[in-house]
Amino acid sequence: MSEVSQAEIAPGKDLYIRVLFALLYASFMFYLLGGALRGVSALSLAEVVTQMELGDFVSRGLVLDLLFFLAALLVVHLIWAYVVVVSGFSGQRLSAHRGFRALFILFVLVLHLTAIVALNSRWYPTSLTAYLRHSGLTDTLPLTLLWLSVLVLFLIGAALGRRRHRIGAGVLLTLLAGATLLSMRPLAGQSPQAQPNVIIIGIDGLRPDQLAYRGAQPSLAPRINGFLDKALRYDRSYTPMARTHVAWMSLLTGQYPKSHGVRFNLAPPELFSRPLPLLERFNQRGYHSVYAMDERRFNNIDTDYGFAQVVGPKVGAADALITGFADLPIINVMLNFAWARHWWPYLYNNRAYGKAYSATTFNHSTLKALSPTQPNLLSVHYCLLHWPFTSKEFVALEPQDWQGNYQSYMYRQMLRLMDRQFGQFMDGLRAQGYLDNALVVLFSDHGEGLGLPSDGLHSSDPALNELAKGLRGHGTSVLTQPQSDVLMSYARFQNGKPVDAPATLQGTFSLVDIAPALSRDAGLEPDARFEGVALPLRPAQVPNRRTVFVESSLYSHALTQSHIDHNQVLEEAAGRYEVRPSGRVVYKQDNYVALIAQKQLAAYSEGWQLVSHPGREDFLLVELATGELTDAAPTALSGTPERLRLAACNFYREELHRRGPLCPTETSLATAGGEQAED
Repeated sequence: MSEVSQAEIAPGKDLYIRVLFALLYASFMFYLLGGALRGVSALSLAEVVTQMELGDFVSRGLVLDLLFFLAALLVVHLIWAYVVVVSGFSGQRLSAHRGFRALFILFVLVLHLTAIVALNSRWYPTSLTAYLRHSGLTDTLPLTLLWLSVLVLFLIGAALGRRRHRIGAGVLLTLLAGATLLSMRPLAGQSPQAQPNVIIIGIDGLRPDQLAYRGAQPSLAPRINGFLDKALRYDRSYTPMARTHVAWMSLLTGQYPKSHGVRFNLAPPELFSRPLPLLERFNQRGYHSVYAMDERRFNNIDTDYGFAQVVGPKVGAADALITGFADLPIINVMLNFAWARHWWPYLYNNRAYGKAYSATTFNHSTLKALSPTQPNLLSVHYCLLHWPFTSKEFVALEPQDWQGNYQSYMYRQMLRLMDRQFGQFMDGLRAQGYLDNALVVLFSDHGEGLGLPSDGLHSSDPALNELAKGLRGHGTSVLTQPQSDVLMSYARFQNGKPVDAPATLQGTFSLVDIAPALSRDAGLEPDARFEGVALPLRPAQVPNRRTVFVESSLYSHALTQSHIDHNQVLEEAAGRYEVRPSGRVVYKQDNYVALIAQKQLAAYSEGWQLVSHPGREDFLLVELATGELTDAAPTALSGTPERLRLAACNFYREELHRRGPLCPTETSLATAGGEQAED
């Protein structure tokens, strides 16, 4: 080809800039159209932000994270524009007419947009920009032809372009293919280990009454029920607080929130000690510790807490902003590849960005993080069951399950997806040899109030009717039993199979009991810092007259509604949080102590619950078998309720002292404390 003819088909800067702006404009319109379908103004978040104290939210880390996202988005469009322009060379020889060349570039541009939207619609049908989800273009043959056309035009255009275009195309394709192939390396199986793998699996918001051992349909969660059928099940188990960060801290420390210092989600790190007791002990034994979680907005646990490796989206305030603006076809398609975790760290493996979250990808990332040559301490937390009950797949329509409660219906549908993810993960652990010698805990960090008739209590006292109502959500009320009632199960594996006889152990248990049990069965010495009791392995070991403690977070009107408004949630919570220079959100320290006084405090034992509700002069008493709620003056208690009062007064001494004459004298408490210890 002559130098003149090459100059004729070489792109000018003006053409490249026009294509770039066309792609940017298309993405902007995709965002606006997605917002219109969502029924929310594109500036609604800004409207809420203007009502906040911006000094608490603007930080260097947040700004840098947002700038990185915008820069990454711009770079993607720069590369995309380059590919479109080079692909346009393939039509330049067909005609020297300027108008034809312009039309051909337009054709290539439309082809690219159609191909990317069609692929997004195929992979992520619930995306608001999956405009072609019901068209034939998402079928295998048309979609393959579309992308073959995109590739062929690019290769022909690069061949016809200048040398620098051929080099650029070669480098781009090599990098893309190389990164993809590297991410597809098979998982390595684990070599035999003398020490057991410790695998702690948390499922966010899983209610025990949705499982077969509590009478639910086995077909609703067959893989979870299958595990429980071969495990030890601890009925009734309670979370120290029905919020994820606090529950995990109690599990990893073996302590109640009052002792470990994390009383709310996203507690300031200076308020608690690290490394955490359980992690510290296993790390000293040569374990490779991994924390994997697919939603990080309300849980800052990472390597600073003592874990060697973390799997999941990046932690930071930018999460809520970026996920609200990210539903673009080009971003969603990129998230299907492992190298995208470097490009979109807040979106990859992020269940909060449900429309593009892949359960399979998160499972693979977690398995890949495990060491094949060391014993592993894996703590993995799944949030697919958490509000807002969305996924990249449309849920099946099952009219027979619809009872007029949207949250309950969607919860059950998401439980089916969560069950599938759990089963896939267990299959992966078994296939790679991680269950050949393992201690496995399956638990839920909290339950979920769904507004069901069974969620509430009842009372013969009209003055207690409002308190007896079951609240939606979690952490808002200790009186709504499904919020604090959790799944806790345990299985010791050898050669891929559980070795203990399965059983349902009746008693009173807490998540603080997990750390002592794992330490015992891994051969570690007892730790005086643990406040829990090691989980029993047979009914005869269940402790009698056991008392466990539960506290609430703060009441939120927005979170107790049947349809949750994101902006209302943000408005309610904004005054309690700040963004640190690192870009992470934490609870404001000046609010922290004062807000503890607003907590509901509870104690459970032998089928009874005793509750101190802020602002009430007397305790509240719940008989769990009947769901009866009564007012309980301290002087009117006897038997187990009186023992609960003494235990609560001994444990929550300072908090209850500020609420009035609920507790006996210090001398009586000291005596009661000694008697309780003997039990």
